[in-house]
Amino acid sequence: MEALEVYLRLINQKNIGYGTIKKLVKTFGSLKNIDLKISNTVLGSKRTELIKLALRKTDEKVKEILKLIEKGEFKAITLEDENYPERLKAIDNPPPILFYKGSIEVNGIGIVGTRNPSEKSLSFVEKLVKKKKKNVISGGAKGIDFKAHKEALNNGLKTFVILGCGILKTPKYILDLHEEFGATLISEFLPFQEGSKYTFPKRNRLISALSDEVYIIEAGEKSGALITANYAIEYKVPLYAYVGSKNSERWKGCIKLIEKGFAREINIEDKNSNLEELLKTPKTFDELLLLTNMNRSELLKELNMLIIKGKVKQEGAYYLKV
Repeated sequence: MEALEVYLRLINQKNIGYGTIKKLVKTFGSLKNIDLKISNTVLGSKRTELIKLALRKTDEKVKEILKLIEKGEFKAITLEDENYPERLKAIDNPPPILFYKGSIEVNGIGIVGTRNPSEKSLSFVEKLVKKKKKNVISGGAKGIDFKAHKEALNNGLKTFVILGCGILKTPKYILDLHEEFGATLISEFLPFQEGSKYTFPKRNRLISALSDEVYIIEAGEKSGALITANYAIEYKVPLYAYVGSKNSERWKGCIKLIEKGFAREINIEDKNSNLEELLKTPKTFDELLLLTNMNRSELLKELNMLIIKGKVKQEGAYYLKV
């Protein structure tokens, strides 16, 4: 039996975890070399019985997956393959198999955030990707993730979508990124697996583990992006957080990461140019307080400077770019 089939059989067997498979690879070098007597000594009788069951039973799902790989529907790489990402091998629970479309040579920065971002955060992602000039790794969710993928492609960079579902369950809007623009799709889950409240948080560890740096762009106190941040902290990946406004709940999760010393604050925007951008449509002083990172006196000073320069005007309670 080829190693890939053994991997698929074990993953498809209930109660055989990633840790068990990693230990088997460490013991035998390749899963095609499994010796059940030695396994019994290393893993114990209960887990060895599960392995024996997986290897001996007829598994139609595994056969179907192998046929799809042979047809070129997607590719698969196992923990024992040379080209398997080294950074994933280093974590406690690396995926035994990665299913992918595109390139498995993953590198770049991780950018994640809310599914319902402010215009300010979307603008910041554009500037961040343009400034860093590095490939982007993210989770493909609509909002900050998708914006980061698109901006990478717009700037001639590569982008890697770490899926929270099986690769054959990829949503169309993400699949289009691959088929039309060449984005790489990667999944640790069996190809037919639907996304769930379990799979999405689980894949977040891969975003952090694969990234040179991780950027949390907009995250409330209970944002899923904070799961990615926690993995970055665990894996000692440099972590950065963007705070668009200290007066808004939208960035509370980012603020806490910075206050606790887990993340460094990043802001590549010039305050005046940012204000001018915001004032393309009329805004009140209170609205600007919510949208900027300034206190009242700082904001008033910047507005007055722009008014003196003739770049901004005030009409009643509203400020507007000239």
